[in-house]
Amino acid sequence: MAPKYGLRRAFSFSESLKKKYLYENEEPNNMTSYTTTWNKEELTAYLLIYCANADFIESNDEKALIKSKTTDGISKRMHVEFEQDNDFDSIQKIESTLLRLKYTNEEKGQLLDEMKEMFLLDGNYDLQEMNLFRGLKRILG
Repeated sequence: MAPKYGLRRAFSFSESLKKKYLYENEEPNNMTSYTTTWNKEELTAYLLIYCANADFIESNDEKALIKSKTTDGISKRMHVEFEQDNDFDSIQKIESTLLRLKYTNEEKGQLLDEMKEMFLLDGNYDLQEMNLFRGLKRILG
């Protein structure tokens, strides 16, 4: 299934691309807010959904893993939100939520482990997944 807003890139935008995107596609007074009210469980679900879609296909095994890490309601809600977001929106939401929730190094390590588990689930760790993991690892700091 093709993403709703074009290809999802497996990397975050550089600062210059962020500025170009914001100023070419939106009026400065109408900039989108990327602040979420997510808790840590919701962020984990969204991150895993984002990772599962790195190769543009979310398998049944990947869906099952997401559901095992969260409730069915959170999984469905985060899937709906993910489907409405483009790649830039996803990265901005992840970044702002990570900052707001003030993850410890141990919690960041657990998120990275869960992302690795998702990427390795199908036995194929492809270039898109590698690039996405590198980008998310930088965001996690």
